[in-house]
Amino acid sequence: VAGTSPVPGTDAPIAIDTPEGIAHAKGVAGEIGYPIVVKAVGGGGGIGMQVVQDESGVEKALRSCSDRGKASFADARVYLERYVSKPRHIEVQVFCDTHGGAYALGERECSVQRRHQKIIEESPSFAPFFRGEEGEKRRQELYAAALRVVTKVGYVGAGTCEFIADAEGNLFFLEVNARLQVEHPVTEMVTGLDLVELQLRVASGEKLPDLSQVQKRGHSIEARVYAEDPKKGFIPKPGPIETLTWPNGEEQTATLRIESGVHAGSKVTPYYDPMVAKVVVWGETRKEAIERMDAALGATHIAPLVTNIAFMRQVLVSDAFGSGEYDTKFAEVFAKTV
Repeated sequence: VAGTSPVPGTDAPIAIDTPEGIAHAKGVAGEIGYPIVVKAVGGGGGIGMQVVQDESGVEKALRSCSDRGKASFADARVYLERYVSKPRHIEVQVFCDTHGGAYALGERECSVQRRHQKIIEESPSFAPFFRGEEGEKRRQELYAAALRVVTKVGYVGAGTCEFIADAEGNLFFLEVNARLQVEHPVTEMVTGLDLVELQLRVASGEKLPDLSQVQKRGHSIEARVYAEDPKKGFIPKPGPIETLTWPNGEEQTATLRIESGVHAGSKVTPYYDPMVAKVVVWGETRKEAIERMDAALGATHIAPLVTNIAFMRQVLVSDAFGSGEYDTKFAEVFAKTV
């Protein structure tokens, strides 16, 4: 099945705590071919990861990622991978039970990112290589690849198979996140399933119903509201929340969902991730979903906190997002132009 090979890189972690380790890592980088990505072994969410364009920057990146990995994850080792130019981050929601059932519940497009962390996700993906008859064939290959990965290891429960796609739609396996992702609501919106309920049912030993017959309907988008300043490199902006207004007064509907743990009087501290809410919408079409998300964000007011709300509204109406012609670097580049 296509899509289960990882991006070319190291097969095992590299320790760089000695001159010999550094020299070995440099040699491996040369064999892989630049540009490369250095990743902290214990890293996640973009933490401890750097792109290196040529040999001149590799030692600095190795030490930086190693130090970050040691400080954040108590593991100073690193992986090296070839860097895929113009990558898209696409993932598949999977569910497996203890009775042999394994199902792919559609993909999520997660390529609107900053610092390798997602800001806007949608389902289904609107990537050009998923359109038309050939695009649908590639989409089914993606699902098959995800199922091959989880069934091979006897996975049980909710999981997310993440892939990197290049500009031509060639798929490379990235990782499996053994949990429900932050962005799982978009899958719930287009399938009508309660993924938390399914997760609990699997955990209790129940057999899943035949989820292969679940019909995906419409289009869903999630926007992560962060206390950060896109105009200053997305730097976190902790602070108090004095006034807070959600669209529809935070009432959940079939087309709008707000997930948040803050309220007027809350304080966003510098000690944790600065995400304060998820705004999720559904529409019959992608165009309708974009319009609903723009309206929902426009009706969201959080003061005096600095947030990325205005920036996300600009992303939604941008030509790149509208056409689906963008990659994981889009948001950071776009932020410098608005």
